[in-house]
Amino acid sequence: MDSRGPRRDGVCHCPNQAHNEKTMGIFKRFGENLTATPEQLQAQQIRKWCNEISGIEQIAECRPRTHRRIAGVVESIKVIPRQNTMILEVQVYDGTDQIVGVWFGRRKIPGIDLGQRLVLEGTLTTFRGNTLQIINPAYELIAA
Repeated sequence: MDSRGPRRDGVCHCPNQAHNEKTMGIFKRFGENLTATPEQLQAQQIRKWCNEISGIEQIAECRPRTHRRIAGVVESIKVIPRQNTMILEVQVYDGTDQIVGVWFGRRKIPGIDLGQRLVLEGTLTTFRGNTLQIINPAYELIAA
C-alpha cells in the first residue's frame, strides 16, 4: 500500500507534513469564510489592514491611562452641542473593539468621514462606564 496520496478517509497521508498543514489550512479558511457573517468578514479585513501598519495596537488590548497608537475605520460621527462649545465624537473600529476619538470645539474635521481609515494617537480614558476614548488625539488619514 502506497503511503502517499488521499485514502478513502479523505485525508492526505503524504510524508510531507508542511504540505498537509498548508492544504488543511486553505480548506479550513475557505470553510470559515463560507460560514462567516458579513460583519465577521469585514472585521477580518479591518484587522488584516491594521496589522500591516507598524506601531499599532489592537483596541481590545488597550487600557485606560496609557498612551497608544491605534488604527481603524470610522463607523460613526456625532456632533454634540454644549452650552459654549461643540464636541465631535468619532467612533473607530479596528476589528477587535471600538474607541471614540473626542475633539472639543470642532464640528467637523476635513477628511474624516464614514468609512475613512485613520490612525489615532493619544492617551486613553474611559467614559460612560467601559467606553474607551481618546481626547483630542493626533490623527493621520490613511488612503484606502
